[in-house]
Parts: sequence; structure tokens; C-alpha cells
Amino acid sequence: MFAATPSARSNPDARRFHRPASLHRSVAKRRGLSANEESFDRTTQISLRKIDDMSPAWTNFEADFVNANSWGQRKDGFPSDLLDALSPDEKDRAVAILMEKLDGGDDWPIRAMAHLRIAESVSRLRELLDEATMPSIRAVTATAIYELTNDTSMEDIVWSVAGANEQEWVHRLDAIHCLGRFKTASAASRLADLIDDPEYLVSYNAKLAGGRKA
Repeated sequence: MFAATPSARSNPDARRFHRPASLHRSVAKRRGLSANEESFDRTTQISLRKIDDMSPAWTNFEADFVNANSWGQRKDGFPSDLLDALSPDEKDRAVAILMEKLDGGDDWPIRAMAHLRIAESVSRLRELLDEATMPSIRAVTATAIYELTNDTSMEDIVWSVAGANEQEWVHRLDAIHCLGRFKTASAASRLADLIDDPEYLVSYNAKLAGGRKA
């Protein structure tokens, strides 16, 4: 995992719940289109075709988010600015692409669901939480579910990674920064406890995640 520390570009502010047009279309196809749904579907397809002009923001999103495979592209953490730069239509298309990537292999699509406030992704995220075996992916997924639903029970899942001394430090660091996103007294207390951890990186990152000077 590359996101061992919080990205300087990340914006934790909650956004309005955003319903991607692609999800509307998939639901419409399953249920059968009404006249209004057909009109919506045609309008959406026309709108999405405009992205074929390849705006600079979309080009950057494809290159440095969807196809980000190098350390240089990943070293600064989750690139929320690439999502924020997209137009509403481009965000619809981006969500459709990223929903297909909720497979536990990469934490960025998971983080994107929370950042863009995609409520429709919660059921898939809960499935992923049961499927995922990588500790840091479980922590990130639990955090996304919390941010979308305010389900504070997810904190215990994150803590099971962050507080596990036997866990590899790279997974613990991801989980520590996830724990910092929980706005609960128990999360703050747990981060305070980790400051005394004998592992320097754990202690250092617990201070950062808890909003203290390292």
C-alpha cells in the first residue's frame, strides 16, 4: 500500500450525496424503462458523450487515478483534487468506472466513494469488507462505510488493524490515519494510546492522525 500517511491533497469535508447517472441507468434497465426514465437515459447518454472531448481534468483522472501504478503517482496519497476537478458529467462516468474497481485490490476507489458521497456504494462496500483479506483495505473500507453512514461500529474494525502489534507497520499506518477520520472520543483515546507505541512510525503517525505536532 502507498498511503501510509495522509495525503496533503486530501479534503475530509463531507460532500452532498451524489447519485451517479450510471447507477440510475442500471436500475432502470433492470426494472424496465418508463417514458420519463427513457428521457432521462437519453439525456444522460448525450451528456456523457460530451466527455469524449477529453477535458484536461478527465485526461488527468485517467492517467493519474485510474491508471496510477507507479510510486511517483502514488507517493502523495489519495488524489482527491483529481476527482474535484471533474465536471458533474465526468464524475458520473468516473463513479461508474470506480464502482467496477471495488475489488479489494486498490484503496483509491474505496476512498473515492466516501469522498464523492456515493451512498449507493455502501452495499458493495459492506460486501467488500467481508471479502477483503488485506488488513489496510479492511480498514479503509470500514472507514468509508463510517463516513457514508455514520456507523461507528466500523471503528472497531479499524482498531483491530491499527492497534495490532503483530501487524505489519505499513498496514498499521494506513489504519491509524483511518482512525483519525472517526469523530469519536474513543478514536481520539485510541490514537493517544498509540503515541506511546515503541514503534517510532506508529507513534509519529498517531500524533499526526490525532492532530498533534509530531
